[in-house]
Amino acid sequence: MTSPIRANTDLKNALIKRYFVAASQTITAGTRVKFSSTTVAPYAGVLGQEVTPSTSDEDVSIGVALETAGSGSVAAGTTLVDIALDGFAILPYTVGSGGSTAGKKQVWSSTGCTDAPANGGGTTAHTVIGTAMQTGVQNDQIGVLVGGSSRGVSAT
Repeated sequence: MTSPIRANTDLKNALIKRYFVAASQTITAGTRVKFSSTTVAPYAGVLGQEVTPSTSDEDVSIGVALETAGSGSVAAGTTLVDIALDGFAILPYTVGSGGSTAGKKQVWSSTGCTDAPANGGGTTAHTVIGTAMQTGVQNDQIGVLVGGSSRGVSAT
């Protein structure tokens, strides 16, 4: 019997954060995750504290699970999982007039960072500066994961 191939990994420079597993979800090591659309106590009203599996090639994925966690029956806010994020730093940015949503790609406007338009279809190129790690409204300071986004948006 052939043994399975093991990934050749080097995490010494990885940005690793712990997040709660969303209720009734299982996160499997080596799979992509995204922020859940729900909030977790004691973070009532704060998105970006809970993850769920990504389904297909989603633009809102934030990283890869380093371990398996949850059982499909976990309660919200009870199980943590380590995630290697798709970037090298989380920097403070001021939110622009368009607002920012946790997990969405961000572009820079004259008033600050804001959610990027949908990918494809337009004629004006937009450079993605990173991924919002928190949700915010104009003039809020949020964390933006930089260095991991390779998508340029061509839609307006």
